[in-house]
Amino acid sequence: MYGYKTLSSRTKINVVDNLMKPIFEDFLGLKHTGAIQDILTELGVTDVPDLYPAILGQISAELAVETLSDLNKKVDNAVEHLYTERVSPFVFYVGSTGLVPDEFHTRAQTAEQIKAKYPDLSLGKNVADATFYEIGGGSLTGTGVTLISVFTKAEVFSTGKFPLPDADADASL
Repeated sequence: MYGYKTLSSRTKINVVDNLMKPIFEDFLGLKHTGAIQDILTELGVTDVPDLYPAILGQISAELAVETLSDLNKKVDNAVEHLYTERVSPFVFYVGSTGLVPDEFHTRAQTAEQIKAKYPDLSLGKNVADATFYEIGGGSLTGTGVTLISVFTKAEVFSTGKFPLPDADADASL
């Protein structure tokens, strides 16, 4: 059996905890929050059976496994489609230009500006010099906001070409 953990005075609740709580409550059947249905709708997965009998163990294990496996395939397909159609081209655009398309109506922000706006956000030292773009409205704890960080990283690569011999070096031999 599972349930809510008793929190101590040392327990720190952060933004991720607040984001994940309704999802876990919904999935574990602790509380009907609609979070799973919202996520599925956002992904475009529409023909979803009622999951609560499967989640709460009110149907046979075989039917529950079949229902959740079918749903998992639908979610995987939706995520793959989302990645192929939207994320991959967007990442390529930002990675190659360092800019966000004008259609996103956002401005570049520093790590300090983002930290001031979202004090609960934990930024690593490796992104201190990054440029941030806030896409969408609302808040980080709700839906609809995506933070994109863009930072330069020096990479060494080979062109497959070799330097031409130095003419002066040949003359001295």
